[in-house]
Amino acid sequence: MNTAQHNHETLTATLRYVQIKDGVYTLNVTLTDSTGNQPNVLVLFGTGQYLADGDASTTDRQSFYGVWDNGAERSSTDTALTRSNLVQQTLTLSSDGNSRAVMTVNPVNYTPTGSYGWYLDLPTSGERVIVSAAVRGQTVFFNTIIPSTDRCAYGGDGWLMRVDLKTGGGTVDAQGNAKPVFDRNGDLVLDERDLCYVAGGSLYCPQDTSTLALPTGSTSLASTGQKFTDQGGSSLGLPAQTSFTIDYQYTPGTSTTAGSTIRVQKVEEYRGGRLTWQELLGN
Repeated sequence: MNTAQHNHETLTATLRYVQIKDGVYTLNVTLTDSTGNQPNVLVLFGTGQYLADGDASTTDRQSFYGVWDNGAERSSTDTALTRSNLVQQTLTLSSDGNSRAVMTVNPVNYTPTGSYGWYLDLPTSGERVIVSAAVRGQTVFFNTIIPSTDRCAYGGDGWLMRVDLKTGGGTVDAQGNAKPVFDRNGDLVLDERDLCYVAGGSLYCPQDTSTLALPTGSTSLASTGQKFTDQGGSSLGLPAQTSFTIDYQYTPGTSTTAGSTIRVQKVEEYRGGRLTWQELLGN
């Protein structure tokens, strides 16, 4: 897949524009069949376009995908992959409308006769993905935009999304317990106080669960999305490409005028990639 404007996502009968560069990441899945399990990667991409006149008013449902390449060569006579070969995860909006989560994570069975990955349909009309995703550890970070349809306005709204690499659902630790990825209470620590919970079939994402007596039978889970707003809840417009340092995420938007209007969030410490370098100078 290249990055030309008119590339199309081929997993559905209805064509969808892919405006971003796809990401390819190693997937730690072990197979025992004859495929050799190489290159064994997950290709991540979202659908949507925001380039041409009329794009802002487009309301087609868009999606984000994690598609498995298990290394097996597919011939022209093989059946093409469709969305039916992927596992759907469903986003639920929290009671206050400011967070999202996958309340029930459907298992993804990575086998040639099973699942070839996962997908999330973006629930808001006009929502789409136009900037590239990033992966840190086992977490996928991607941003969505919801353009304003008012010709006399500019910008719009958006979401900051974070999902588990292997499932597309909420993030979990090595023991399978919910692992927070959003510092919801702003204390610069990612812990159980930043989790959401499900009770009575509804999703609740308070700013700090440590002050609450959670209902009997409730289940804690990680938020997978937050509205792109400042600390006061005011929209920062359409989120642009995110950047990272070791343990912070920086996201400018269409309302950014200075450093103070860049959304800065604490994230889990990650030391992958280049950490240091040395400059060599000639005589």
